[in-house]
Amino acid sequence: MTYVPHQLHLFWHVRDDAGAIRRSVSTLRDVEKIIRGTLEEAGVPSRGTWTRAGAGGWAVTLPADADVPSVLAEVPRRAAARLALHNGRRVPEARLRLLVAFAMGPTVGGPDGPVGQGPRVAERLARLVAAQEEAEAPFAVVLSRALYEQYVAPGFRLDLSPDAFRPVAVDGTKAWLA
Repeated sequence: MTYVPHQLHLFWHVRDDAGAIRRSVSTLRDVEKIIRGTLEEAGVPSRGTWTRAGAGGWAVTLPADADVPSVLAEVPRRAAARLALHNGRRVPEARLRLLVAFAMGPTVGGPDGPVGQGPRVAERLARLVAAQEEAEAPFAVVLSRALYEQYVAPGFRLDLSPDAFRPVAVDGTKAWLA
């Protein structure tokens, strides 16, 4: 097992009030295509990227050497465009809403994939924000407080505007929603 002290994790949550979309095999494939295409377009190498579908979402662990600021800027932009293209071809009842949560933390590679604080935080943020926020937008992004403070708040990148995010209280801590 390999220990990685700082690894970027994403959790893609399918936001579906009716629950019917999540159970559709073809829709699950569509979501996976959106995720994989987004990561490829954002320049995330498939080698070293781990993905697992689970109940209500997809866990993604990026390689330890992933360019975090680029991923934070490119993944949401490209995912929103892919989702808009997908939804443009669907009747309103069949349109997807996705929420992707980003977190960074220590990880240990286990037999079933990465385990540790990072994957747990990303999934918890996605699930809690999806449950408490009444977002009507088809796509939303949640950043852990640490990622926001380290990579977005300083304003180092023009395509990562602090003004695009608003704070939300999640389970006694602060996260940032865009």
